[in-house]
Amino acid sequence: MPEDESLPACLRVNTSLELTIDYVALINGTNTNESATLTLDKIDSYTGDCANNQSYNTLSVTFRTNWQLTFNYTLVNAAYFELFSVKLDYALDDNSTFPNAAEPSVKRTAFVANLTEFSANKGNSYKCFSKTILPVGDDVSLQLSNYQAQPFLSEKTQGFDTAIECSADTTGTSKLVPIIVGSALAVLVVLVLVAYVIGRRKHRPGYQQV
Repeated sequence: MPEDESLPACLRVNTSLELTIDYVALINGTNTNESATLTLDKIDSYTGDCANNQSYNTLSVTFRTNWQLTFNYTLVNAAYFELFSVKLDYALDDNSTFPNAAEPSVKRTAFVANLTEFSANKGNSYKCFSKTILPVGDDVSLQLSNYQAQPFLSEKTQGFDTAIECSADTTGTSKLVPIIVGSALAVLVVLVLVAYVIGRRKHRPGYQQV
């Protein structure tokens, strides 16, 4: 989901999105549980709401002919923001994606609220390149990666302010550090031993004639 000029002045978001949707398929008169995964690689439009800029910022993404994914960010104690709710309005009306779906034309809504995800101080952005999975209701899960967001901006800006990184990104980096340091020390020890052996051989006295 690239940055776009149609985003509201109060909010900047950049992320890759993938949806997994469980549904009921009717096959030979029998209901079976199926699952479909969709990557949001084509988005029709963005809309945003900054009307209540002091407490809520909203971003809605429209795709797949009237599907809509809505993110609602909240500002806590005027100090830090977090993702508070996610809602998906959708239908199983694409037979290639949801083959044999029962009641394909029914409009459906998946919703989750009271989240405390993606939190950062106001004036910073939140960044998480690692995959994050959010359950949205019973039948939908949302996977985000390469995510960076900054709501509650006072004016339209380019790029993001200093990022607060998620623990998954920093943990991955901290695990690599001791491995790299340990490998470097091991190589250093080997080099010292090799240099010592070579030095001993060069300075070994030869046999003296009597």
